[in-house]
Amino acid sequence: MFTIREFDKSEQDYTDAVAIHNAVWPDDQSTVAGWQYGHKAQNPKFRYQMFVAEADGKAVAYGGYAEPSWSYRPGKYFLNVVVHPASTNQGIGTLLYEHTLDVLAGGKLPPTMLVAKAREDHAASLRFLQKHGFQSVMRFPTSRLDVARFDAARFAATVTSVKASGIEILSVVELATVDPDYQHKIYELDWQCTLDEPMSDIPTKPTFEEYSKFVFDHPRFISEAYFIAVDNGDYVGLSELSRDLAQPDRLNTGFTAVARSHRRRGIATALKVCAIAYAQQHGYVSIKTDNEEHNPMYAINLDLGFVPQPAWLDFQKIIAE
Repeated sequence: MFTIREFDKSEQDYTDAVAIHNAVWPDDQSTVAGWQYGHKAQNPKFRYQMFVAEADGKAVAYGGYAEPSWSYRPGKYFLNVVVHPASTNQGIGTLLYEHTLDVLAGGKLPPTMLVAKAREDHAASLRFLQKHGFQSVMRFPTSRLDVARFDAARFAATVTSVKASGIEILSVVELATVDPDYQHKIYELDWQCTLDEPMSDIPTKPTFEEYSKFVFDHPRFISEAYFIAVDNGDYVGLSELSRDLAQPDRLNTGFTAVARSHRRRGIATALKVCAIAYAQQHGYVSIKTDNEEHNPMYAINLDLGFVPQPAWLDFQKIIAE
């Protein structure tokens, strides 16, 4: 007998949900502290609600909805259902999905669009979404770099050329000593580059306060591993590496991008080389990233030695225009 209740944000609920997540994704684990920070930092104007499915009083799945702050439109909701591997094929995922839809249908803003994600090597997740009317709209391959095997010499000429053209590559630590407004400038550069990033829907600009909570103030932030390309005082490129809170020997790439005015000059490659050098110097084993499959940044990563991994797929279900 399964029961569904609201996630109560207790330490036990966080512990149980993270354990379920880690059982499903052993190669991409999470931590209780990371989840708690993410929920605390979330802007309350964007609604979200989580539910727990229990069998005989034990949590076996979680799910819920969220208004996507990164791409908001009224009636659009991100849905997520995660079932422990030991409890699959018992209808729990369907129960959670239907419960979430019932809650949304009874709310002030019923859904007009549902969005979800699934990884292409999880056949059951793909079947579930397709069965419920979702369609795949974008593909984002992940890729990983074996840091020790990276050969910086292959890219030395590119880095030299970029720096000879007058471009400085500075870490946030260095910028903080010379530019008191560095955070706002990074925020604006990030947004301008985000507008050119392949996405399945129109992005929503966060406030500076929201951005700071999820970048500068986040426990995964490493100021020495966030690099900015500067041209005569103007910020024209960025590349961020961040801690993996669950896997201390791995770094994750947050965002690498270059302003439109400075593309096709090798700046992205130079930024990535500096970031990888940081990883090598500090003994990290691997770097993980992901890109939309047609994004030129994906080709740059492959050239740098990143090895493709299973891709994440974006799904959509239109309920009402």
